[in-house]
Amino acid sequence: FFFSSRRRHTRLLTVTGVQTCALPISLLALFVTSNILRSRFGRTWRAVRGNTLAAELAGVASARMKILAFTVSSALAGLAGAVLGMTISLVAPGAYSLALSFSLVTGAVLAGISSLPGVVFGGAILVAIPEISDALANRLGGADKLNNYLPGLITSVLLILSVIYTPNGPGENLRKHLPKRAAR
Repeated sequence: FFFSSRRRHTRLLTVTGVQTCALPISLLALFVTSNILRSRFGRTWRAVRGNTLAAELAGVASARMKILAFTVSSALAGLAGAVLGMTISLVAPGAYSLALSFSLVTGAVLAGISSLPGVVFGGAILVAIPEISDALANRLGGADKLNNYLPGLITSVLLILSVIYTPNGPGENLRKHLPKRAAR
């Protein structure tokens, strides 16, 4: 059922069977990651990231925590790669272009790598860029070359502007200006 290529039609978009499987997996990973970041391990990771020496003086085994953070991030990256492989139906070195790498870096820079809502925002931007470029290409005459190169141009411009004007990412700067929520 989940892996069929049959399409379900809704009013807003067309959803394939693979996408109906990818969405719950992504939401589950987001939920688990959010809970980990709010747990004792998340607080420890933030302490180690902020100041390793101070964390060690407070009794944190920073090497162990760094290895655990690497393990969790590797598991999430593997899960994301499996979902991407399911979506594009091919896992080969040629399937992952340099443009995809630049898009992922742009998403990380736009989001700011330390907030989960920022990461979701960066992912939404990456999904929206091809749609925006398609609409712009159709409005400007719909040339095939323009449609092929416009997503890369938009991604590059966003990356350059973000690095120049907001080195920590617009998501981080926005988070600094929002009022802080009370601790639970």
